Amino acid sequence: MAIKITPLDIQKHEFSRAFRGFDPEEVESFLDVVASEFEALIASEGTLKEKVLKLETQLENFRRMEKTLQETIINAQQTMSQAKEGSKKEAQQIRRAAELEAEKMLIDAKNTLARLKDEQLLLKSQKTAFVNKLKHVLTSQIELIEVLEKDDFGLK
Repeated sequence: MAIKITPLDIQKHEFSRAFRGFDPEEVESFLDVVASEFEALIASEGTLKEKVLKLETQLENFRRMEKTLQETIINAQQTMSQAKEGSKKEAQQIRRAAELEAEKMLIDAKNTLARLKDEQLLLKSQKTAFVNKLKHVLTSQIELIEVLEKDDFGLK
């Protein structure tokens, strides 16, 4: 059975008085207990120091990993923001190009409509001119027929 001793026990311990001072066996026994307790404490302290060092190393590794993860997250957010901004700009460019193409198509359609209206007017005027010429030809043919029907000699 191991005896647990505290610093207070050491300070308060009183040795029995023997004929010529302290009992040497009791002193030796007490010193043996103190020595083995301190050995255990020193060994325990060494083990604890190793554990503390190991835990501090792990903590530092975790802190580095956390920092790396935070930097990675920040970089990912920045990349995402840049990609989003790039996509917005590209969408605006596509939209603007589509608007310009639509404007061009509208202008072309208006020009085509104007050209077709001009052609329609030209065809109407050509038709009117043709109808008038045809009427004139027919009228002159009718007059010619009437002249031919008349008898030049008064005979009918």
